[in-house]
Amino acid sequence: MHAKRIKTTTWQSSANRIISTAIFTLSACMLVACDAPVPVEKPQAAISAFASQLQRELKTALQADGPTGAVGVCHTRAAEIATTVGTGFGVEIGRTSMRLRNHANTPDDWEKEQLAMFRQQLGDGADPAALSAAAAKNMNGRTSYRYMQPIIVQPLCLTCHGTTLDPGLAAAIDELYPQDEARGYRAGELRGAFTVSWQK
Repeated sequence: MHAKRIKTTTWQSSANRIISTAIFTLSACMLVACDAPVPVEKPQAAISAFASQLQRELKTALQADGPTGAVGVCHTRAAEIATTVGTGFGVEIGRTSMRLRNHANTPDDWEKEQLAMFRQQLGDGADPAALSAAAAKNMNGRTSYRYMQPIIVQPLCLTCHGTTLDPGLAAAIDELYPQDEARGYRAGELRGAFTVSWQK
């Protein structure tokens, strides 16, 4: 299913993000007795840093070694980058999806709920840039925070995640990820989400 795209101005996109975050935070608070809004600046910055570094390394590998090199970067470097970025921001950060390539990224129950919500909202025509989910839970004097932001399939992603893969590339993916489910996407679809957790 293709996501319907809605043109918005910069201020409308920002407003939509604020409203969306507030709605998710309110829903989460009703479920887990959240005492305060979730501070989203830190997880958003961590996601930006993680995505930027991973994208740079993927592009470098593509130019040097083609798609097979990019698959190698995802296999060996994605988790390392996530650890480095997470340590720098004081969070745990990763990626998850309902259609996994790396099953170490299997979503938990809360993440599954948010992924389903993202899919529904995108299907209803929501602006992907305006979507996020947040939750907070107080326990033993500390507050645990969670935050998610959708990942949308871009044209470049289709090289390794599209409906038709080069046979050599498909063989390399099969060798590294024998349980791969992350194929058959089209541009604009929900690929998964960045997921961040931290405590205060």
